[in-house]
Amino acid sequence: MIGRRFLVSAPVVLALALAANGLHATAAMSQSNPGQDVTDLSLLALIGFVALIVFLLPTIVAFMRGHPNRWPIMLINLVFGLTVLGWFGTLIWAMGAVHKSPTGSNGGESGLNLFVNDPQAIRIASSPEAPSEAQQLTERLHNLKQLEVDGAISAEEHQQLRGSLLDGFGRTQRGA
Repeated sequence: MIGRRFLVSAPVVLALALAANGLHATAAMSQSNPGQDVTDLSLLALIGFVALIVFLLPTIVAFMRGHPNRWPIMLINLVFGLTVLGWFGTLIWAMGAVHKSPTGSNGGESGLNLFVNDPQAIRIASSPEAPSEAQQLTERLHNLKQLEVDGAISAEEHQQLRGSLLDGFGRTQRGA
């Protein structure tokens, strides 16, 4: 939890450090120029701080949302953020849908993690072959015998149905 707070506040800390550095530099300049007003310097520092926050807005959004690609967003924002296209691109990316899969392979849908959604190598098994006519006949005869054992049909009915099954199979074999 502490690490996440640090990651969320890292852009803000960076902005504060840069603004403090700018304030320190302007204060040093004001000491060398006694005629310059300190309020102008603090106003300049405030404007610089606000500009830095706006500049880092895509990074801040990505870290606040826990975006799976927050580090690349920050890198692209820092490198290309001064271009309008780079700033808007990272802002749109940071505000885009965050896909978090239960397996932990986050980021593939955004396109940066190129190997997350790659097709898996699978073996295509042939469909099971249909049972041959002899196998079907054997199964039917077995079911017929089970009906006789269970008392669902009499011995005479069993013999009659068994004969018709065997006659049908014989005709099929002679016809082939």
